[in-house]
Amino acid sequence: MVGRAWWRRGPSSTGTSANSCARVAGGGAALGLLADGARWRWTLALRPGEPAAAAAWLERRGGAVARRFEGPWLLVGSDAAALRSMPTAPADSEGSWWQPALVEAEGAVLRGAVDLAALRRLRGGDGALLAGLDGPGRFLLAPIAHALDHGKLLRLQLVAASSLRLQVQADASIRGAAYGSLLPAGDAGREVPRVAGDVLATLTLDRSLHRLLAQPATYLSPAGVTQVDSFLSIADGFDGPNSSIVDELFGRLAEPATLFVLAPQLPPAAERPPLLLPDFAACVPVADARVEAVVRRVLDLIGIVVNAERAQRRQAPLLLRRWRGEHGSGLAAELPEWRGPGAPPLEAVLSPVVAFGHGHLVVASTTRAAERVLAACAAPEREHVRGDLLRLSGAAIADALATSRDALVLARMLDEGEDQAGAARFFAIADAVLRSVQHLQVAVVPAARETTVTVEAVRQR
Repeated sequence: MVGRAWWRRGPSSTGTSANSCARVAGGGAALGLLADGARWRWTLALRPGEPAAAAAWLERRGGAVARRFEGPWLLVGSDAAALRSMPTAPADSEGSWWQPALVEAEGAVLRGAVDLAALRRLRGGDGALLAGLDGPGRFLLAPIAHALDHGKLLRLQLVAASSLRLQVQADASIRGAAYGSLLPAGDAGREVPRVAGDVLATLTLDRSLHRLLAQPATYLSPAGVTQVDSFLSIADGFDGPNSSIVDELFGRLAEPATLFVLAPQLPPAAERPPLLLPDFAACVPVADARVEAVVRRVLDLIGIVVNAERAQRRQAPLLLRRWRGEHGSGLAAELPEWRGPGAPPLEAVLSPVVAFGHGHLVVASTTRAAERVLAACAAPEREHVRGDLLRLSGAAIADALATSRDALVLARMLDEGEDQAGAARFFAIADAVLRSVQHLQVAVVPAARETTVTVEAVRQR
């Protein structure tokens, strides 16, 4: 059997359709999918609240489906062959053939399992998913792809309580594989700074760029290795012929890094571009203080190259300056003050900065974003994270989109061919949906022998 799922009807359901569900599957139901060559067959194991009424209901509406009773269970299949493939259902639901071996969570409304080995046989073999990824895709998705490539069973459960939580678990982990060495934090996890104020998104991945760049052949295809070698041949030139950017820069950082997307700050109306970008800032702990001198030296050379290219395009040069904030210092780049004509360019609100402070390296799109993240690095509060974590804040994202609503409406009109009212309605609906979610969180945790993916949406109260 390729997949099976179990769900339970809630006690508060009302109406005609709810009455039908209670009659046919008031005690729960299980759906199974079976692969028979190129043909798919389905099966249902139902525990009717009213067995006689359920049989009559299926007689009237069931069509040509095959069915039989076994004790309190009503077994239904797409045809007789599907029905014959079903094992005998037990007298009670505990340990039944369709019930996945997940720990029962309070409020669970759906549980299920997928036979990953059977799916891989249909797709043509093990390892195909990870092999089909390369470069950024393999770097980002390797833990999930490995679990799907090597797990035997995928279990899931959906819990509806104060939040809506979907948990999916595969009985395989990348930690024991060669690619698992790319995950530096391990089972112990790490401490991530808590940034105060409106944070649109937080992303932290348990990955090491240093290990990827130092041994690309271990993790990438030959084409990916060629791309890395090409990048390093250029990058090493910025710090001299006898320097290695891999060891002297990435090797002196205590990876992994964390990315924060922060709410944009509204500039004066005269200086405001039509599309206002949020602030971005990434931070990573420093393992060796000598990395600061390497970063400053490389940035000075990059600034010369970038301004030479801007001069060829007749663009104003970036003004490189030393920057010092309350919690750190570094090098910032800014455009000269915009004097027109017309609205300022999109990049006018940016002031990219690379800064050090409180044992961290911070790379940010603006100096204010760098200051906020450096302040978080200085604070004692930390969040403990295992594996990968993505967190989105609905209301904060809605507020950020509202600052550029006119530009976004115009872009949708041009891209989708909608009129102004239709494009505005789309963003009004998106705004309402975003504001109904306090936060949406996706966590991927590869433990010693299993990989768990949890998606949780917390409603706004």
